[in-house]
Amino acid sequence: MTRAQTRLMPGGQVKLSMYYEYGAIETCKNVVAGTVKNAIAVIRPPGHHAKSEKAMGFCFLNNIAITARVCQADFPKTCHKVLILDWDIQHGNGTQNIFYSDPDVLCTSVHVSEKGSFYPSHPHNMAGSDGGLENVGAGTGIGRNINIPWGAQGMGDSEYVAAFQRIIMPIAREFNLDLVIVAAGFDAADGDNPGGCFVSPECFAYMTHMTMASTTVAICCCRFSSRSSWMSIMVASVTKEMNHWIPENGTFTDLRGDSDEEPDRPRRLRGHDSKRDDILRGSDGGEHAAYG
Repeated sequence: MTRAQTRLMPGGQVKLSMYYEYGAIETCKNVVAGTVKNAIAVIRPPGHHAKSEKAMGFCFLNNIAITARVCQADFPKTCHKVLILDWDIQHGNGTQNIFYSDPDVLCTSVHVSEKGSFYPSHPHNMAGSDGGLENVGAGTGIGRNINIPWGAQGMGDSEYVAAFQRIIMPIAREFNLDLVIVAAGFDAADGDNPGGCFVSPECFAYMTHMTMASTTVAICCCRFSSRSSWMSIMVASVTKEMNHWIPENGTFTDLRGDSDEEPDRPRRLRGHDSKRDDILRGSDGGEHAAYG
């Protein structure tokens, strides 16, 4: 269904959101039921900004939150604890808002913050930013909300792999989860100019690999790159990893067509870079000083 078609429909984008929400629900239910081990749903529009009381940031329905609730309700014995992993370049503020006091849903978001000035934060009121390290949940949900906010754009494979290895996966293992739902925005990809980061297809595949090691996984791919060819590469890398297919040389076909734009960094998974240790350790030695 195209955007042009949605303009001809009563309700337009809202109806389209409901249409794709069904796809997200069915995808995750089939994973929980054991019909498939893992699955990916390519859906649009995105949903992670939508709160329970209002739409926000082009998100009308929070597909991730709704799907998690449906799975918990329909499979109470086998889907009690859910990890929601959001690697979109923007903070999943709506999802955080919905589950902020829920002890059975662990929300994690890896995103650019720029000290509260990057959407959906509020640059006119820095205290209003809710994507910071200090936002860890409330009530019985304390400790169930994990934000990893980058202090600036320009992050790449090393930073994301470190975040997964040192923070996300240890906490996920301790949570003893039943299902992982990934809000797979690919705007942190190398080549997506608005995102301003440099994550390679191989890194997205590696993050998927680490996530799959914990339990069954359903990926909702709901945020598109500004360039469809780059988006195709990212989705292909994740899909192939979910099917246990890893390319021998770790490279991907260049699908940029006639574009004369060159990627700013190599397409291979970049190795350790000592100066990048600052992502988890500030210049003063503080554990999280670099996050801002």
